[in-house]
Amino acid sequence: MNYIVWNPNIEIFHIGGFSLLWYGVLFAIGLVAAGSYVYKQSLRAGLAERRFNVLVLLLFAGIFLGARLCHCVFYDPQYFFSHPLEIFLPITKNAAGNYYFCGYHGLASHGGGVGAIVAILIFKLMYRDEKLLPILDIVAIATPLLGGFIRIGNFFNSEILGTESSLPWAVIFSSVDDVPRHPVQIYEAIFYFLLFFVLAAAYRTFSQNSNEEKIINSLNDASIADVSGKNKEKITPVHCSVKPGFWFSMVMITIPIFRFFVEFCKMEQINYAANLPLNMGQLLSIPLFLCGLFLLIITQFFKGKNLH
Repeated sequence: MNYIVWNPNIEIFHIGGFSLLWYGVLFAIGLVAAGSYVYKQSLRAGLAERRFNVLVLLLFAGIFLGARLCHCVFYDPQYFFSHPLEIFLPITKNAAGNYYFCGYHGLASHGGGVGAIVAILIFKLMYRDEKLLPILDIVAIATPLLGGFIRIGNFFNSEILGTESSLPWAVIFSSVDDVPRHPVQIYEAIFYFLLFFVLAAAYRTFSQNSNEEKIINSLNDASIADVSGKNKEKITPVHCSVKPGFWFSMVMITIPIFRFFVEFCKMEQINYAANLPLNMGQLLSIPLFLCGLFLLIITQFFKGKNLH
């Protein structure tokens, strides 16, 4: 069978000691695209532009630090604990023992998600009058858009490899070996892009329904307040809205579920977890799924004090 042979140049161009990599460009495109969506929806939700700029800085720092620390601690602890300087600096040692610039290799998406949540919590502490759940919802919807571009970058780097496959769309990453494999990076990218478009469309629809319901309620209030003595028919709104926190919860549920099952098509990325019944990606997905399920219950069905 003629499988797809994949061996691209990971560099777009190289000048002196600087290389522009496809991974970095795709990561940047993902950040801009996701950031643009968050910007538009945040302003529409009433967040001041000055505060949005603070939120972006916190998110950038939170996502990077969370993703980097998660990779170093869970995926390659033996190396990074013995080379702590390389956790935060884009350098490594060569055979002669000299440090050189190598860029950042190793970012774990689970940690990036947790880092984003921590960043939003810090933002909430800085601006206590801002509601937490609507911001979490907007950022959560944009998250798979960034994830899709990152996975395409992984595909260019021939990393996060799939298991051997005989399917007609199997890919041979010739820079690694001659084994046809599941293109799990593409599986994930397609899922993340689809998830973003579905969530963004649903969010827009439910937001419009919520605004229409508010208008109808105000019209009913005005009708009740009318003292003309005429009987006016009360307008009944169609209840199709969800409470704040729903979209954040759905992302926390759907992505870990998908990640749990797609991991069966991935090669084990760490040696010390080879004897475990589940790989590290699956183990990290379980607590995120449980947190998402818990948040869905308390935000949508809890009738007590406002949870914002």
